[in-house]
Amino acid sequence: MKKKYIYIISILIFVVLLFGFTKDYYYKLNKSFEVFGAVIKALNETYVLELDPELLVNEAIKGMLSTLDPYTEYYDASEQDELDLLTDGTYTGFGISLSNIDSMLTITNLLDDYSAQLAGVRIGDRIIKIDSTNVLYKNYDDVRYLFKGEAGTKSNLLIMRDGNPDTLEFELIRKKIQLKSVSYYGMLDSNTAYIKIEQFKKDLIFEFKNALFELKRKNNVKSLIIDLRENPGGLIGAAVDICELFLPKNSVVTTTRGREESNIYEYKTNFTPIEPNLPLAVLINKNTASASEIVAGALQDYDRAVIIGQRSYGKGLVQTVLNQPYNGNIKITTSKYYIPSGRCIQRLKFGQKYEDQSKVESLPDTNIYYTQNGRKVYEATGINPDTTLKILRISEVILKLDYDNILFKFSNIYTSKLKELPKNFKADDILFNQFKKYLADQKYEISLLSDMYLDDFKNSIIENESSKNIQKSIKTIKKELEKDKQKSLEKNKSEILKYLDIEIKSRFKTNKEIYRFELLDDLEIKQTKSILQSDIYDKILSP
Repeated sequence: MKKKYIYIISILIFVVLLFGFTKDYYYKLNKSFEVFGAVIKALNETYVLELDPELLVNEAIKGMLSTLDPYTEYYDASEQDELDLLTDGTYTGFGISLSNIDSMLTITNLLDDYSAQLAGVRIGDRIIKIDSTNVLYKNYDDVRYLFKGEAGTKSNLLIMRDGNPDTLEFELIRKKIQLKSVSYYGMLDSNTAYIKIEQFKKDLIFEFKNALFELKRKNNVKSLIIDLRENPGGLIGAAVDICELFLPKNSVVTTTRGREESNIYEYKTNFTPIEPNLPLAVLINKNTASASEIVAGALQDYDRAVIIGQRSYGKGLVQTVLNQPYNGNIKITTSKYYIPSGRCIQRLKFGQKYEDQSKVESLPDTNIYYTQNGRKVYEATGINPDTTLKILRISEVILKLDYDNILFKFSNIYTSKLKELPKNFKADDILFNQFKKYLADQKYEISLLSDMYLDDFKNSIIENESSKNIQKSIKTIKKELEKDKQKSLEKNKSEILKYLDIEIKSRFKTNKEIYRFELLDDLEIKQTKSILQSDIYDKILSP
């Protein structure tokens, strides 16, 4: 073991000398290793409890990395599946998503065409046992290892379903699951195509091309909407592949710059575009990040697409995964990326305690750059859309019902009576009355922020021994609020029915079918279509 540490330190010394660090830097590095080793040794020899050195070092690593940016992370051997899911979008399982609802392990989503869905498992089912292990009241993080395993292996799940007096048993087969890069595509009308990109993985270009070619083969496609809302990003190469379909050959899509001035790399398109002129709109929002921002930013800088929505997240950092001893891995931020106009879109500052503050550049929102047509764009703010869509405000009543899982639980009970969804099902007044009866039976009261504020104010008044007239006024206000809350369900009836409609259908329909239903009521999609089909599109992109 001692020889191993001497070998590692020798390599570090060589790296330090190779990159020309000062003697002072090497002294600090050597001192830090010595101090860390001494602390570990002291703890393990003298601490009141026997310590697990592996756990201690893992926690120390995570603590050290937490002082850097949010994306530099260490994965030990037991977390390999998390890294695979992050980098490749693959894992082995039954195709279910789980969460603890009312302290019970509950299925919240099913992937299309995998074991659980094909066997008849439903959203809302609660898992009592997996094989011989009771898991009903276990936290998912503590039992998820039971759902893992080699592809092809089987497990028996004992299920409890609302409305069923008996438990249900399903034999499920684990399978290697490849999450789709393109989660949905279709025609929004006779001429407008739509493609939703979930993540930028290595297989994205094949899925995207297949989707686009199929849409063009069957329809008269005159415009295309690429939906990058809620897209966290992924591989730079996949972002370049998408831009390659729309930008001229040899166009610079992004440039990465590392710590050293010489560590600069340009990513360019290598092929002639298959759609150089198709009118294009890209939808973004506050959770559009990383590689998805490269696509939106590059297409904006070349005036190739209209960017629509809300300002993006602003993640302009590139990560590299490096193998570590004993099957560990570390994902390190190694560079920043810049889009064609020259701007870096990293919004948040990071790592300042390690930087020479005299050299730290400010990141004002007023740094102006220009697109190919001369339109103004800004640095250090994420991607600002060309047309900002108003964020639709969800009522507090809906948020509260969703937070308390009331819509979810009512849908479980309602669908438990159905073997299949009635033809042409649509949430209506009859369903709404059933929902209100359910709330009454459950003695559920909607508590809003106004209740909390009023209670705080009331307690303050009582503590300060204010006049009884003020206390009486508060009681009057409280009564009026209760009346208003009773009316709030009726005020939000159409929204409640819309959410219930999707929840109930999700127990019987595929994810693709549900996504199609949701698109029909998506106001941002409707506004984007109107821009593509009018002269506003050309006006936005004109010099």
